[in-house]
Amino acid sequence: MKNTFKIKIVTPNKREYINDVSQLKIQTDNGEICILSNHEEYLANIAISAFEVKFKNEIKHFACGGGALYFNNKENTAILILNSCTPVNKIDIDKINKLKSQMEEKLKLSKTNIEQKQNELALKRIINEISARNSYKN
Repeated sequence: MKNTFKIKIVTPNKREYINDVSQLKIQTDNGEICILSNHEEYLANIAISAFEVKFKNEIKHFACGGGALYFNNKENTAILILNSCTPVNKIDIDKINKLKSQMEEKLKLSKTNIEQKQNELALKRIINEISARNSYKN
């Protein structure tokens, strides 16, 4: 039996495949889950959080903007459908801090409840990226 699996990441902007993964640690609405090869069929909502992908000799961290996870046992593949997904090592901390300041200002100027909720969610995703970048500098 194979000890690795594939991850397919789908966001509004791209589709990415990661092969030969030995472990996926990700935050769901029900807490953190660790996916290994040949996991049972699984479906969950993904929280705005950081997640970890473990390979044979390396661990990579990503900031995600929430979404869904489906593990397909027959294909031995984790499918992540995410609002956003950024490798931590590609987060430009100066740019994201500037974006945070702009979003905080935009939030103050929100005129409707819907606009306020959208801006709060966007700010939460930005803060998550800052937190992930500060926590995992790989």
